[in-house]
Amino acid sequence: VPLDLTTGPITAQEAYSIFKRPLMGGLDRHGTIVSGPDEAIRENVYDTLDANPEIAVLGDDCTLPPDINWDNIKTAIDAAHSYER
Repeated sequence: VPLDLTTGPITAQEAYSIFKRPLMGGLDRHGTIVSGPDEAIRENVYDTLDANPEIAVLGDDCTLPPDINWDNIKTAIDAAHSYER
């Protein structure tokens, strides 16, 4: 998920190269973490971490909707904890 800046979107890799610090984020707050299913959430987490090794804290890009299924969040957490590079 690109980071949206006022000057336009940048990738996590570009943000890392600018700030030289680990990032938090990576997941789209309107994406599979909201709608599922579990396997799609897991794939999204793995793909995000594969593509963005500089992400130190995986999260959504802002806030999650208040009516999200909490099991979706648990699935994303479990996927992040089981992830191996």
